[in-house]
Amino acid sequence: MRETAADSQPQAHEMLVSIGGLVGRIAFVNATQEFQQALSERYDPWCLPTSPLVRCTFLLRIHCKPVPAGPEALKRREADTVSQPLQILDTDDAIEIRRWDLQARLDRTMPLDRHVWSGTATCEAAVVNFDALIRILWSILLPRASGALFHACAVRVGQAALLLPGQSGAGKSTFAAKMPEPDDVLTDEVAAVIPDGRGGFRVCSTPFWGDFKRGGGSMRSWPLVGIVHLRKGEAFEVMPVSAAETLQRLMGCFLYFGHNLECTHRHLRIATALAEAVPACFAVMQLHTSVQSLFQALVSMGVGPFGKPDAFVNHRELISESRWLLRKHGQYAFGARGIGLCRTEHMFF
Repeated sequence: MRETAADSQPQAHEMLVSIGGLVGRIAFVNATQEFQQALSERYDPWCLPTSPLVRCTFLLRIHCKPVPAGPEALKRREADTVSQPLQILDTDDAIEIRRWDLQARLDRTMPLDRHVWSGTATCEAAVVNFDALIRILWSILLPRASGALFHACAVRVGQAALLLPGQSGAGKSTFAAKMPEPDDVLTDEVAAVIPDGRGGFRVCSTPFWGDFKRGGGSMRSWPLVGIVHLRKGEAFEVMPVSAAETLQRLMGCFLYFGHNLECTHRHLRIATALAEAVPACFAVMQLHTSVQSLFQALVSMGVGPFGKPDAFVNHRELISESRWLLRKHGQYAFGARGIGLCRTEHMFF
């Protein structure tokens, strides 16, 4: 039997990733089973069924290469990190990313295509390397959709969310560890913030974690009702912050690695809208200060409401949240057996 050109092509493992409402279709060539499993464990809450009908922002085909191993390879890696630092080209028509362990190029496609950007990449087959590539891509593309990635902890309180921006050492992971319910921590490192279309903003979890080692269990977004700037001090205190101060602090917490002036303008517009729309405060917290003390202080300042029912933005978030709840509570799902609920090994969503 003759082998066709299509048969000779390397088989690709595909993922459809949605973070902050931005969807990317990613195909992995030469990915090992171990690498595929690690990706699944890390990104499953943010993955959609790989249907060709789903519209996405970009299509990227990644050729995986082995991670260097051994003493000599590690020595070369140390030299490569110095000689091949991160370089980004971010224009209206092309995106290029280069670093010692990854390279990618995406070009803008025709208006009638089902995706806006298309390209190829090479990346070492390790989750940490893939994470770096995805963070960079989302930091470039999300602002084009009026959203942004922030260095921030984000937590759910009732039916709303708080954003706690700050650089490393600000106390984001410490605050996340104090939350009574770990599943209420959307992220302790990088949060996605998107507009709600009504003058407000919503916060989404991401797979990018810090010391907390986990984020929210689904891609559901929550209405942002407050911004908290953490401070360390000797006594617990919560003080309101002006919009100007919030704007300045938010501008220092954007996750963006490029040098595109238009992207900087986008970030400024997002930060200005956030500072004007969302109340903010300083919170001086000690190690023994509970998060409930902060929440009560915020309510007394008029931040909230935390208990107002929040409707799902779309069916995608509804299904993602349902999958997470079913998995969390023992993988119960509807089954066609003439009874209400039955225990199944596989999810129906």
